[in-house]
Amino acid sequence: MILCNNASHPFDLATVIKSSEAIHSEINLENLPRTVLQIILENSGAQKGCLILQKDKQFFVEAIENSGSNNYTIAQSITVGECTDIPQQIINYVIKNQKSLIIENAVDSIYKDDIYIQKHQCKSILCVPILFQSNIGIFYLEDNLITNAFTPSKLEFIKIFISQAAIAIKNARLFASEQEKTRILQFRSEIDSTLAKSHDLQQMLQQCTEIIVSYLNVGFARIWTCDRNQKQLQLQASAGIYTHIDGAHSRIPVGKLKIGLIAQERKPHITNSVQTDAISDKEWAIREGMIAFAGYPLIADGEIMGVVAMFSQQKLDQNTLELLSFIVGEIAIAIKRKNTEQALKQQEEQYRSIFETVNDGLSIFNLETGKAVAVNPTWCQMYGYSSEEFLTLNASEYIHQDSLYLFGEFIDSVKAGKEFYAQGICIHKNGTLFDVEVKATFYIYNNKPHALTITRDISDFCEELRLRKRAETILQQRTQELEQTLVKLKSTQSQLIQTEKISQLGQLVAGVAHEVNNPVSFVSGNLSHAEGYIRDLINLLNLYQQEFPHPGDIIESEIAEIDLEYLIEDLPAMVSSMKLGADRIKDIMLSLRNYSRTSSDEKKAVNLREGIDTTLMILSHRLKAKPERPAIQIVKNYTDLPLVNCDRGQINQVFMNLISNAIDALEESNQGTSYKEIEQNPNIITITTAALDNWVTITIADNGTGIPTQVKQKLFDAFFTTKPESKGTGLGLSISYQIITEKHGGTLECISSPGSGAKFVMRIPV
Repeated sequence: MILCNNASHPFDLATVIKSSEAIHSEINLENLPRTVLQIILENSGAQKGCLILQKDKQFFVEAIENSGSNNYTIAQSITVGECTDIPQQIINYVIKNQKSLIIENAVDSIYKDDIYIQKHQCKSILCVPILFQSNIGIFYLEDNLITNAFTPSKLEFIKIFISQAAIAIKNARLFASEQEKTRILQFRSEIDSTLAKSHDLQQMLQQCTEIIVSYLNVGFARIWTCDRNQKQLQLQASAGIYTHIDGAHSRIPVGKLKIGLIAQERKPHITNSVQTDAISDKEWAIREGMIAFAGYPLIADGEIMGVVAMFSQQKLDQNTLELLSFIVGEIAIAIKRKNTEQALKQQEEQYRSIFETVNDGLSIFNLETGKAVAVNPTWCQMYGYSSEEFLTLNASEYIHQDSLYLFGEFIDSVKAGKEFYAQGICIHKNGTLFDVEVKATFYIYNNKPHALTITRDISDFCEELRLRKRAETILQQRTQELEQTLVKLKSTQSQLIQTEKISQLGQLVAGVAHEVNNPVSFVSGNLSHAEGYIRDLINLLNLYQQEFPHPGDIIESEIAEIDLEYLIEDLPAMVSSMKLGADRIKDIMLSLRNYSRTSSDEKKAVNLREGIDTTLMILSHRLKAKPERPAIQIVKNYTDLPLVNCDRGQINQVFMNLISNAIDALEESNQGTSYKEIEQNPNIITITTAALDNWVTITIADNGTGIPTQVKQKLFDAFFTTKPESKGTGLGLSISYQIITEKHGGTLECISSPGSGAKFVMRIPV
């Protein structure tokens, strides 16, 4: 089965699959550049190749191979600008534009002035960017035997390998990163283990230096401890090219030499230029090839415990320095612990990391039929079918219906020359579902347009994501439940406080009503007798005037002085007025006693109209005229109501809240309005009662400005209020709503719109 037909290089599917597996089988980042480069050279017919990779936003030459001379070179992090074995102009063009560059004959091209091309008289050159979600690097291929060696068909073939190489490089970098993490974890683990398990101070420090040398690849490492007087440093451990501890540096006074200065200044000294360092032995550094130095004071709880130092024949990178800065604190604490108490046993959990090469499924799809024409073993293992079985399947047989639409997008994207990437759900032969990640690109196969796809099983990752989302959903639900419970608890607490206040107020009002009622009854009862006595006295006085019309000058003078005629006329009227006032006081006291009756769990038959009138009497002082407005008019549209089985105190509380709110609404609507304007459009509260089908309906309406929609939605929420903090708690309507709906099985609703007043409709079953 031929992938591309070239006279000198026939390529078949087996070659592609074999080469792909060879690329993916290499996970060592140090070996991968050579492996990838050799495969590219073997299959492209080029004489020379170069692999350039991007690291830390710079491009480095990682591998160069010349198949003609069998010469292989690894350029260890040599930047493109430092390398003289590549054409700089061509490489920089591809780096900048991220486009492939094919040159038929370099010596006759626009790049003929490049120093490298002039020197080597290059002919055919191919430079291709390695792109996978980002710019990874560049492949440079060179054929100096013939011109136009890299034909379009060969380029398409090479791109297949480059796409595989891109994935392999990504995977290898991930693997290398994880290896570095493992190395760091093992390093820290061994240091921690040594500090925790070693019983002898010198043995513990010696093992620490050996671990530092082993893991950080430094020339040698040493640890000094400070004496109790903090005047001298004693060399306790040395590992690497120097292992003795009894030489010239075995005892160093604090403040002397580099080590003593570190202890004195309590600051680290780090340099990657030992041979030019002002306080280094330059001759020794040059002789031993030392490049870098790092020395750290060992400080625990503000006390200098010693110094750890190391020399390296290569530069110390930032990761190494961060590791060192971390462990010096631990070593200092361990030294202090050794000096003050016996070692404590610690157990450190061993870190395990399992890194496997990513085995991706490889397949080729016919863009016209939508069927696979070739699949690799990993693909077959992933789906559970043999190669022969899979080639006969339709997409609906191995793609879940929820992801089937992606197959159409895949065909359309690749036909349009675009790369395709998606995640979906597929079906195994045994019926189980699994999640996949798919990447596809346009590919010429048997001289026809096809799609080359790479599929990876990501079921574990997706399952973890689903579990996490499920956990987040549950957490959100529980959080909402807790918030609702908290709001309800606050509301209940406030209601209890409010109920207690109302109960105490009711007791006070009942007591006052009782105390006032007794003397008022006494006065009212005696006024009736006084009225009769006065009438009798007036009759007697009239008889005297008839029988003795001339009583004498003294009496006539006194009659004139006291205006007896007016007294006889006004005194009965005065007594009648006093009697009317006493009766009014008795009515008010009776209303207060009825309103203040405490609630109980036992419901009784109640006349609701009596409760409304009692509430109006109590609020009469708010209804009267004031300097800024006329009196609020009360319109009663009463009908006969049956007695309602309810809690009198709670229902009266609802009436009080609703009528008080209506008064508040009218007073608020009066703001900015003159007395005359209010007279022309008076404030009115209309109370309507009705009974129908064993339900009693009471409507309390005002002609104020109405309630905005956004406020109306929260009207019955606990603690919601539009009043100033000192005038409202936001509990009145909330409590009223609960009393009517929860405790009496009724309904309470508000009908209002801006500019048309507000109407509260309360319905209670008889």
